[in-house]
Amino acid sequence: MGQIAIALMNKYHSLIDKVYDRRNLLRAFRHGARRRGCSGPDDVSWTEYGDNLEHNLACLAQRLRAGNFEFSAPRSLYRTGVQGELRHIHVWDVEDRIVQHAIKQILTPIFEMEFLDLAYGYRPRRGYAQAYKRAVDIYSEISTPWVASTDIRSFFASIDRALLKRLFCLRVADGKIINLVESTLFSVDVPGLPIGNVLSPLMSDLYLHEVDKFLCGERMIRYCDNIVAFSRSRSNALGDLELITAAVRSVELQLNADKTQVVFAPPIESIFQ
Repeated sequence: MGQIAIALMNKYHSLIDKVYDRRNLLRAFRHGARRRGCSGPDDVSWTEYGDNLEHNLACLAQRLRAGNFEFSAPRSLYRTGVQGELRHIHVWDVEDRIVQHAIKQILTPIFEMEFLDLAYGYRPRRGYAQAYKRAVDIYSEISTPWVASTDIRSFFASIDRALLKRLFCLRVADGKIINLVESTLFSVDVPGLPIGNVLSPLMSDLYLHEVDKFLCGERMIRYCDNIVAFSRSRSNALGDLELITAAVRSVELQLNADKTQVVFAPPIESIFQ
């Protein structure tokens, strides 16, 4: 396994009380309900759960406080992706997704203090629109740039769970949170991170933060698992691609050869495809 450079960082020892705080659970329910997702294996919808919301959340908080909350097994579905590929998706019960959202709401500001400016995608107010604007700004600085672009092959499925847990535990020491995150992410019989879990995007950003630390140049952008580097010459672009390759390999990942290229002044609309 590649060597991971670990900087000194804060470690959080008491978070579970913030997760089961009534206001946090209520916010988690509202966030999930706005998405209008389908019901899980128990067939309880967001509307049905909300019909007795105060009681349901109070019981949920009590179980989280006592440490006897357990995630149910998710429903397994296959959906066609935007590029026609078949995607294996998991759907948890509504209450499970509330807990996932509640954990994410506590962890996100902790991780955001570390995440770098070059990273976009699953982060608050740092989605596609912000990544695209940054690319436009770089284009205005370099009117005819060489661009090295790539993405990671089978990214979610290729994440090393042991390394991810190590990176997570460097920041979080609350045993109840660690157990909850591990049980909802790693109990599913798929490699890497399960698609459909609320926590998977955040944890993928935590994993790729190790890559970002290699790539912290002014003219690099990571949008989800797409990585783009802008430079003024082909030789520099090839050097950027070598750096990206090494950074990705350091966390046991591989680039997608079919989507890896060094191109002179490509249409900006094509950069994150």
